[in-house]
Formats: sequence, C-alpha cells, structure tokens
Amino acid sequence: MTRIWIALFVGLDLLAPEARAAPQTACPDSLASVTAEDTETIHRVCDIAARADIRFNALGLGLIQAISIVITETLDAAPDHYVALFNTARNELQVLPEHCLEGRPGRLGYFPEMLADVFFDSLLVHELSHAYFEQTAGAESSRLAHEYLAYALQLDALPAAQRDLILAEADIDRPVVLSDFNEALLGFAPQRYAALAWLHFSAQPNPRVTVRGLLDGTLNFYSLRE
Repeated sequence: MTRIWIALFVGLDLLAPEARAAPQTACPDSLASVTAEDTETIHRVCDIAARADIRFNALGLGLIQAISIVITETLDAAPDHYVALFNTARNELQVLPEHCLEGRPGRLGYFPEMLADVFFDSLLVHELSHAYFEQTAGAESSRLAHEYLAYALQLDALPAAQRDLILAEADIDRPVVLSDFNEALLGFAPQRYAALAWLHFSAQPNPRVTVRGLLDGTLNFYSLRE
C-alpha cells in the first residue's frame, strides 16, 4: 500500500511541473540520490543524508532500498499546503527548495520562527526518518509512531538555539508521557507534538531500545481510531 508522509502546512505559488526535469546524482556516502537544479544543493543534501545515515544506523534504522530526494517547487500531493513529503511506493522524498521557504507569510508553517536554511535542512531529516522507519519496520506502523520519531529527530538535528525557541513556545513544564500523544495534537498543534516528541525521546536512557519499541509496536500510543 502506498503511503505519503507529508510535512507541515505552507502556502506558496507553484511553478510548472517541467521545472523538475533535472538529472539524478547519486550520493557517495548513503543510499540516496538527489535531483536538484545546482551542484551546491546536491552536495548539501548528500551531506545531510550521510550524517542522517550515521545517526539513524546508530538507532537501529537502515535502508534496504535506495531512495531518491527531489528538491522541487512542485510537490505531488497537496501542493498548496505542504513543504515536504515521502512517497513510500516510489521511495522518493520531495522537499521545497530553500528559496520557496523564505519571504512568504506563513512560509514555515508551524515553525515560523525558524530560519529558512535551517528549516530546509530539518525537513530533509524529518522525511529521511520516515523513509528509514518505513524500510526498517517492514510492515505498516502507526502514524503517531512515525511522526513521533520524525519530529524528535528533526528537532534533535537543529542548532540548540533554534530548538530552544520551539521548546519555549510549547511551554512544557512537566515530564512527557506516551499518553500525551494523539492524532488531535498532531493535526492541530504539530509544533507542540514535535516539542513533546523531542523531550520524551531525549529523556530515554536507551534511544535504540525506544526505536525498537516503535518499530515492533511494543511502544504503544493511544489512538482515537482504536
């Protein structure tokens, strides 16, 4: 079954689809290839993918199949509302280029205080985590678990000053527990969901064990659908 993991609302004007007709470039240090309009972006994305690979491998996450990363001004799904996605059927990440994330009202969705270049890098980490989670799990897993890890690792990859802004805005003054996470929070307050995810994940004594619990379903989130 094809699933598309989508990151964050944003409004923008789109260019024509043919603007995506750039060749793929294989990254030297990961199972990723990049489609982008300039070599600087390709090298930057490959570097992020390589660093993410090291981090994810340490957590017990790995890729079985190669993935493609497309930096595009035209997303395949909900192009008027989102800034990034991961298509499971094609093993393809799509992320808006940095210039589409700056100079527009609401450009950063639920992270309006984040610098556009930092946001771009963090979107790659977020969507890469979906790809690694999906391929490592090998079976359908819960949306809450997917987004918990994606947001935790996205915030973990941020510079401390940027992450502190998000945590300050969330204003969470107590230990975070799994019962704090639900679909309503994810849908209506994703920045708070992200802050809760990072705080909970960073407090775990053995993050690799936590990831294993997410993968095999022994770490359960309450679901409104149950």
